[in-house]
Amino acid sequence: MTKAFAALSAIMARPASSLAVALARSDATPLRRMFLKVRDWRYGMGVGREKHRCFVAVEEAYASPWFTSLPEEVGHAIVLLSVPEPEGDTAEILHEVRRRSPRAVLAWAALPHAEGDDRAIVQILAGL
Repeated sequence: MTKAFAALSAIMARPASSLAVALARSDATPLRRMFLKVRDWRYGMGVGREKHRCFVAVEEAYASPWFTSLPEEVGHAIVLLSVPEPEGDTAEILHEVRRRSPRAVLAWAALPHAEGDDRAIVQILAGL
């Protein structure tokens, strides 16, 4: 049980630490307003490789066990992404998120990406 809870703690700490890396001082007020508007948050994370890495990463994020709501119900979303090709991959990931959650107000940030890593990593904090 201790190992299981330690693994869950590490997973759930990831969005908080990723937000801390991505935030600038000017982001604090708009983000605080977004947090106040939302009553319930969900978290999803996905990883994709090769040609369809962006689609697969977003698909996995929405399929995460902690993402129990319907994508259409998401009103606010914070998307944290780490991608090998920032210009094209970022646009594709945001398009996929908007396609699944069309009424969501989006905030997004790019996280540092390891050199030579071909994976797209997407974290979504979804507010209902």
